[in-house]
Amino acid sequence: MNRQCSQYYLPKHVYICMADKTLVFLDLKRDKYLCLDESQSKSVWSYCQSPCEEQEGEGISENLLKLLLQNNLFTKNDSQRKDIPAVIGKTATGEVRGYDVGSRPKINIKHIFHFLRAYLISILRLRFYPLQKITRKIKKHKHQNRQQKTAFEKIPELIEIFKTIRPLLFSTRNNCMLDALVLMEFLNSFGVFPTWVFGVRMGPFLAHCWLQSEKIILNDTLDHVAPFTPILAI
Repeated sequence: MNRQCSQYYLPKHVYICMADKTLVFLDLKRDKYLCLDESQSKSVWSYCQSPCEEQEGEGISENLLKLLLQNNLFTKNDSQRKDIPAVIGKTATGEVRGYDVGSRPKINIKHIFHFLRAYLISILRLRFYPLQKITRKIKKHKHQNRQQKTAFEKIPELIEIFKTIRPLLFSTRNNCMLDALVLMEFLNSFGVFPTWVFGVRMGPFLAHCWLQSEKIILNDTLDHVAPFTPILAI
């Protein structure tokens, strides 16, 4: 098959990226990641980038197309299609620096209230909502609120306050989703609306998520995040 123009589309609930020659799908409806092998990845990635251009070699096989359709990773419904962004989010170049050793932020009742509120909201969402619904709510809330330029100045102190309270309720070990959601809600309460980034890496496969403000990582380190290829940014 050399030409497959405008027949198959990437549906709105599916996101893709190429990580170490492997095409990775994130299916928000099923909260699952799926990967293709190297040869399949090359043909599908090429098609997704230029669906109306001649494909080199054999292109996508009929069997692979059927498999993608059966798993709802492709669709024939034009109304459900979406364009693939050339760049997902902004590449991180730095991270929030913590307070000096011995220094502690001033925590008041307002901080504790908003942390507990953020924690409760996040726990309930993760327990009762699929990932697709969670991301929709966050995207809608972010679009309805604009971050003031002065909000960036609050971030270091708010992050330090968050890190001080967090160990009392949960650990970040293997808990990146909860950590990102709680921090997102906490920062939102103070007029800060960061970007939620999902990334993947191969060999072995790992998925991770973190928060960024512009190009600054808020709840992770640059060294840890660097090997991950972004697949979704909200």
